[in-house]
Amino acid sequence: MKAVHSELTWAFVFSLLSTPAFSTSNELLKACLEERNSDNALDICARAIEQTSATQDLARILVRRCVAYAENANYAAAKQACKDAINKDGKSAIAYYDLGNVFMREQRYHDAILNYDKATSIDRHYAKAFNNKCYIYNYMKAYDVAVAECDKAISIDSKQPSFFVGRGNALLNKGDLHKAEADYLKARELDPDNQSALVGLAAVHQQAGDYPGAIKLLDRVNISQTEDAATVLNNRCWTRTLSTSNKAELSIALNDCTAALGILPTADWVLDSRALTYLKMGELDKAADDYRQALILDPAKVSSQYGYGLILQKKGDKRGENYIRKAIEADRNISEEFMKYGVNSP
Repeated sequence: MKAVHSELTWAFVFSLLSTPAFSTSNELLKACLEERNSDNALDICARAIEQTSATQDLARILVRRCVAYAENANYAAAKQACKDAINKDGKSAIAYYDLGNVFMREQRYHDAILNYDKATSIDRHYAKAFNNKCYIYNYMKAYDVAVAECDKAISIDSKQPSFFVGRGNALLNKGDLHKAEADYLKARELDPDNQSALVGLAAVHQQAGDYPGAIKLLDRVNISQTEDAATVLNNRCWTRTLSTSNKAELSIALNDCTAALGILPTADWVLDSRALTYLKMGELDKAADDYRQALILDPAKVSSQYGYGLILQKKGDKRGENYIRKAIEADRNISEEFMKYGVNSP
C-alpha cells in the first residue's frame, strides 16, 4: 500500500482576459502574467518579451513561461525559462521556487530542495517553499525534517490548510496519530471541503485499526475534487479488503482498485492491493497475475513476494517457498501481517 500523501500544490492564480489585442506593452505584460491557459500564455509572453526592456519585467515574463511550459510537461523548456529568469534577476525568489517545482515534477527531489532553499534564502517568509520542502522530505521518509519544514511554513502563515495537511502526513508516517489527527482537523476547520484532510483522517482511523471508521470517511471523499484520486481509491480498496471477507464488500473494493489502475496502470502499490483483494476472494490466478506484475515493477516488494509465494504454495508449486523466504528475510513480520489481513498459509 502506498503511504498517504498529498501531492505538491502549485498555487498560480490567473484570470482570463476577454480580448487578444493589447494597446500598450504594460497591457501585454499584464496579460502574459495573468493568462490562465498555458498555450495562450506562451504566445502572449513571447510577444511581451519583444516589447519589454525592463530587466525585472523580463524576469517575471520568463517565470510565467517556465510555469506554462511545466504545465505542458515540457520540463526542459520550463527549466531553461526559469534559469533565464534567474540570470535576469538573481534575487527572484519565485524563479527559484518555480524551478524547484519543475524538478519536483521530474521527481528530482534533491534539485528541488536546493532551489527551494535558494528561494527561502532570498525571502525568509516564503511559506510555500517551506511547505513544498515538507512534502518532499515526507516522500523521502525524512519525517522529522518534514515536520520541521512544515512548522516553518505554519509559523509564517497559519491560515493555509495545505500546510497542516503536509505536517499531518509526516506525523502520520511517524506514527504520531494524535498529532496527525489534530492537524487534519485544523485543516478541515480552515477549509471544510478539504479532501486531502479527509483522506488523512481516514488514514488515522486505518492505522488505529478502525477500518469501519476509515471506510466511512473515505466514502465521503469527492474523488473528482481530490488531488490524488488514485491514492484515495487505493486506500479505500485496501481498507475495505482488510476489513472484511464478505464477497460483496470485496467486489466494491475490487472496483476501487481497478479504477485506481485506470488512472495509474503501472502503480505497483495498487496492483499489490488488488492482488490481495483477489486473494481474499479466492481468485488465485488473477491475484497471481497482479502480484507478478507488481514484482516486475518492483522486484523487492515484500508484500507481493509473500503473496505470490502463498499462491504458488497453494498451487503446489515449490517456487513458493523461495518467494516466502525472501519476503521473510526482508521483513520478519510479513507472515503475521498477512494473518491480520485474513490470509493464512496453506
